Amino acid sequence: MNKKNKLDFLESWNHRILKSLRKRFDSDNIFKSISDFKYQIEASFDIESKWSKNNKNTINKIISNDINSILVCGMGGSAIGAELANSMLFDSIKIPFTINRSTDIPNWVNNKTLVIILSYSGNTYETIQAFHESISKTKNIIAISSKFGKINKICLEKDLSIINIPEDLQPRCALGYISAILILVLLRLKLLIKPKKIKLDLRESIYELNHIDEMNRNVDNPMLHLSHKIKSLTPIIYGVENHTSIAALRFNNQLQENAKTISFHNNFPEINHNEIESWHDNNNLFFIIWLDYDFLDKKLVLLMDKAFSLLDNLDIQQERILLNNKIAAKNNKIANLYKLIYFLDWVSYYTALLNGVKPISIKNIDFIKKFS
Repeated sequence: MNKKNKLDFLESWNHRILKSLRKRFDSDNIFKSISDFKYQIEASFDIESKWSKNNKNTINKIISNDINSILVCGMGGSAIGAELANSMLFDSIKIPFTINRSTDIPNWVNNKTLVIILSYSGNTYETIQAFHESISKTKNIIAISSKFGKINKICLEKDLSIINIPEDLQPRCALGYISAILILVLLRLKLLIKPKKIKLDLRESIYELNHIDEMNRNVDNPMLHLSHKIKSLTPIIYGVENHTSIAALRFNNQLQENAKTISFHNNFPEINHNEIESWHDNNNLFFIIWLDYDFLDKKLVLLMDKAFSLLDNLDIQQERILLNNKIAAKNNKIANLYKLIYFLDWVSYYTALLNGVKPISIKNIDFIKKFS
């Protein structure tokens, strides 16, 4: 799309049209749920603080138990919260951190393992089964869930600690709560290095998201523009391993759930060893989105540039996204990832409106979850 067409489209997308589409396809106000992302992070400090004051004995027992591994059990949007925390803390976690998306748990779980149960609804079948299995292996269990689900009931029955988070959201819309609370819990249990810096980075990330809100109010809205580019194509999202790879996974899932769009994701540099070979011509079906990262070593930057150039020469439609911190420190990875995810959540939302679908609707997921 040339610059003139881009501006023509954006100028036609005025407040009245957006309001009309929101009224038609977003009566459940997913718009507000996305907008509240930064407030979830902010509220997480109070939620975790109140929990810690009421669970001092549990916290002290876990700290004194010389924990040597962490297992986080969760599915869907809840598991993404763990993936995000893990990526943000990749260089800071003192012990192995494993995310389990299954009814079963690894054989290595024992009384030196911290098990964290994540389920926003509290009713996720796979997570509940893993929870029961974990109870038989360790007492070091903390749950993060709403207070109206089965997991809350199990915790009360078994006298296990639970951090309750506000209800009445879609699980995918509770990412701010789940990821921030998980980070704060790991800090509280003294499982991270440089705790003061991590806590400061987490607080700074709240203010960084204001930059995305400013973009969202502009006529030349880059999130809206990107959604217009991909709305009739199949997005392929490439993240950078251990950096923006979690944002690629999240964006992929958000496009699938919010916009009902088939999409795929993979990570650089792994794609240079396999997937890059599958690109040999342009059939105008795909749009590649590269989620760049500002602190790659020079060799990796060169390799990414070569891959991008190769696909450019094939006339594959693609775009690189690199969002720098404006308020937070440049090397604040927590702020950088939250900002990128917030940006891409809006892209998925606008893609849903442009596709004429309700972002709240998850009929197929609901059908699969129902047991006969």
